[in-house]
Amino acid sequence: MRKGEEFENRAVDYLKRQGYKVLYTNWRWRQYELDIIALKQRCIHFIEVKGSSSKSADLKDLAGRIDKKKITYLKRAIRAFMKYHREYSGYDMSFDVILVRDGEVFHYPNVLLEES
Repeated sequence: MRKGEEFENRAVDYLKRQGYKVLYTNWRWRQYELDIIALKQRCIHFIEVKGSSSKSADLKDLAGRIDKKKITYLKRAIRAFMKYHREYSGYDMSFDVILVRDGEVFHYPNVLLEES
């Protein structure tokens, strides 16, 4: 199992315990991929997962891996998903970040996808 997959599995377990319905993991369309797509109430959550096995990893550094280029990529992936899954067109949308550090999960819901 690749390291990223381990972090994503930890995130999926966490989301399920929090009442989310996980719709897709590693959803792909052409060159785009979304780590996790989940539903809670009438909100669809697009979730990017970053992680480190180290206890001393800085959460800010983990979050910093989501740079301007990655944000543009994620926005395109979300648009593609919504284009092909119109059944969610009336739902609220949230972009979330989950950071996993040494097995501990930190969930940041509704993070704005700012490119500045």
